[in-house]
Amino acid sequence: MLVQSADRVPPTGVTAAEKLGRPECPGCGCVVLIAAQSRFSAAGRIDHLWSCDECGSEFMTSIGLWRR
Repeated sequence: MLVQSADRVPPTGVTAAEKLGRPECPGCGCVVLIAAQSRFSAAGRIDHLWSCDECGSEFMTSIGLWRR
């Protein structure tokens, strides 16, 4: 059995095309820390569903990926 350390795994070559970070709630402006759901689409995007703890607003963000 071969075990490889995580620090020796080569990078995958997939990069986010947009800025990554924590979004602000469009309802109250608070920073939302954790997405309620995430999904990968066949179109090469990662969609995140967010729910604000302060005001209860729900919204979605989408990050496009591209290969290097």
